[in-house]
Amino acid sequence: MSTKLNVGKWGKPRDSRQEPGAMAKENEPVKWTPVTQGRLDVGGWHESRNSLTEASQAAQALQARNLPRIVVSLTGGIGNQLFQYAFGISIAAARHNLVGFTLWRCSADKWRPAGYQLDAFAADVHLLPQGAEGTLFFSDNENFAFQSAASAAPVSTFIGYWQTEKYFNIGLVREKVAFRYPLGDQSLRVAEAIAKAGKTSTFLHIRQGADYLRKEAEGYHGVLSMDYYNEAIKQIREAYEGVRFFVFGDNPGWMHKNFSGEGFTIVNHIQPDTDNVHEDMHLMSLCQNGAISNSSFSWWAAWLGEQGKSNQLIFAPQRWLENKNVAPVNTSDVVPDRWIKLGAV
Repeated sequence: MSTKLNVGKWGKPRDSRQEPGAMAKENEPVKWTPVTQGRLDVGGWHESRNSLTEASQAAQALQARNLPRIVVSLTGGIGNQLFQYAFGISIAAARHNLVGFTLWRCSADKWRPAGYQLDAFAADVHLLPQGAEGTLFFSDNENFAFQSAASAAPVSTFIGYWQTEKYFNIGLVREKVAFRYPLGDQSLRVAEAIAKAGKTSTFLHIRQGADYLRKEAEGYHGVLSMDYYNEAIKQIREAYEGVRFFVFGDNPGWMHKNFSGEGFTIVNHIQPDTDNVHEDMHLMSLCQNGAISNSSFSWWAAWLGEQGKSNQLIFAPQRWLENKNVAPVNTSDVVPDRWIKLGAV
């Protein structure tokens, strides 16, 4: 199935909000012939209605001005943006080129009002205007399976989600991605409780927000049942005595109803899709163990939290997407083999 993409003229992205801390700056846009339409094909590069010559000229213009020759689109929320950044710096390193990122898609996402959030994790994000995207581009077309052809694709623009660490230069990503901003006072108190719990500290992440429950996404993401969390809790308790569970998520009412009693701490002082939501990810990463939801947000909490820990137990859903109403999507590469897969959505 092909998807139409309206690219339009070059210009400043529509996101004008001030990011926390030092805001990343755009470079002066490069003027070239605007692209009005491109085509996304699953797992491949292709030519739009504009010519290969035009794409080559655009690449030469970037090179002449010492601007990034690899362009990766940012879209979605904080977890998706981290995957796109990790993909971009990894493929740029393999090609010995600079990489830049366009952010107009995440700026226009009404379900992600926080917009651009990479500044909380990376200091060297080179932002580019919409027109920097080439007339040829490689896309995963929301197909989450690893595509080895991406690294050798004869294009400089990449549009997709890239949700697997198989795209990563692991050492580079671990070096470049870190929590840059200090925790707030309430988060510091939670961090102290996590440290006190030591090896028994375990996060549970709940994803039931409006973006997952909206009608347009019904039957696609899927919402994890208590069976999944109960099995993770059971296995953690079999491994450790006196486990302390820290429950994070975007549905406080459901969290309080289902995770009550001794040993559970509900962490809900951070509002979803706000500038400091990275604090939730940071806190989850501090835990020794965890059960992620089918969400790139808690995926990154678990992945970033692996460093410096041994005998860690990370649980993930066997089925990443419920995907009832569309053709099956291969998500087998999303969850690393070292994590423990449980049940189904």
